[in-house]
Amino acid sequence: MKKLIFGKGINIITKNSDIKAILNDRFSLYPDFNEKEDIKLYINENEENDDFISINPNLHTSYPDGFKAKFGSNTIRWVMGQDVIKVYLNIPSLTKSWKNIISRYRSMEFSIGSKERIDQILYEMVLIPTMFFIDNLAIIHSAGFVYKNKSFLLGGTGGTGKTSASLEISKKNSALFLNDDMSIIDSQGFIYPNLAYPKIYAYNTIGDIELENKLIKHHSFLNKIHWKIKKKKNSEKVRRKISPKDLYGSVINEKVKLDFYIILFREKVSKMKITEINKESAINATISIMQSEYSNIFNTHIYWHEYNKTIEGEPPIISMSGVVKKWKNTLNGGLNGKRILKLSIPYNLSNEEYKKQLLNILDGLLD
Repeated sequence: MKKLIFGKGINIITKNSDIKAILNDRFSLYPDFNEKEDIKLYINENEENDDFISINPNLHTSYPDGFKAKFGSNTIRWVMGQDVIKVYLNIPSLTKSWKNIISRYRSMEFSIGSKERIDQILYEMVLIPTMFFIDNLAIIHSAGFVYKNKSFLLGGTGGTGKTSASLEISKKNSALFLNDDMSIIDSQGFIYPNLAYPKIYAYNTIGDIELENKLIKHHSFLNKIHWKIKKKKNSEKVRRKISPKDLYGSVINEKVKLDFYIILFREKVSKMKITEINKESAINATISIMQSEYSNIFNTHIYWHEYNKTIEGEPPIISMSGVVKKWKNTLNGGLNGKRILKLSIPYNLSNEEYKKQLLNILDGLLD
């Protein structure tokens, strides 16, 4: 399967029929790609060469051309070539077991060994981290959409209202989905769609029966029972994923120019207000959030790679300082001339009132 994802040709290779079926389902919204690939992703396929140099610590293996990272029961190896990046993802079998079945009831998504699990691994552990290696691309922790023919990225830390805003916008006929969590931008200011399935928490559905029904209607009886029980107990501890096309009705699968970058910021203010923010501050804040978001996922392996290469007497293939420098250069160009704003949100504002006021603010920007 060859797809154009984040502006790169990605060839996904696996012999596993179950995984192929999941990939066909999850990546159907991306355009096909028929040229020479930029990235080859092998899933549960043998690595060409396992001639490692060192293992420090046990979760990180060093190679002459990259490294292998262990994330729980999953391992991912990045191999840097002159013309193509090779990524080897190895995940456990998807066969059901009593242990997995019990784990499903403990999970947030009732999804151990299912599509949602592979979807999350592919995006959060493979595709987004692979973008760290690529020049002229930066990552913004944000929800993105096109509303009334203008493109928006709503950035900020977790819990500031990015998903709630996106869900409210999705009800508008003029809205198109760009991404839910991580946005890819280049130095020309183009946003590349990230069509990972949005994660919708139970608290996002409070007072919105239509959204809840859309979210769980195709799931099994046991899945729905799991949702109801978990939601009643703690609405922050249960979630489901949904196709962005089912959520919005339409998606964008080609790059679009960014118009507005709005950083959501909860603080001690009496009412919501929007103010300009300078580009340098926005860039620094954006990078700080990304460093935090991936501190326990991928950044640690970058530091371990630097450590191993230093002891081996070799220059690192990737460094955290190099990633930050690349992102700063990319964002400096990508955000140039864009409307960059801070949306101050009262820390105790209700979700319903927030969504209502947000639409008024966005409409005001477009007047």
